[in-house]
Amino acid sequence: MEANALADEIYGRFKGLGYISSIEWRKIFANAMGTFYSKGYMTKIDKGFYIPAEDDQAPAPKRYTFDEDGDTDEDTDGGDLEAPPESAPEEA
Repeated sequence: MEANALADEIYGRFKGLGYISSIEWRKIFANAMGTFYSKGYMTKIDKGFYIPAEDDQAPAPKRYTFDEDGDTDEDTDGGDLEAPPESAPEEA
């Protein structure tokens, strides 16, 4: 997919993007595509052309757990995710 064409397609669909110029939106979008590329979610074919990375080549998504204080702890493999505590039945 050609990054500028995709950026223009998105820009044309959302009225909320009208407060910035299409040139500024292209810069923001190009930055996002570069971030996806650097994190391994996209493969660069040529300047401005990207394809999504295959599932077996893309990095595993990061998952987060929340402790009692509401702070987040990063859990990259998802192995330590805990089920939410069940609420105790109310007594009548």
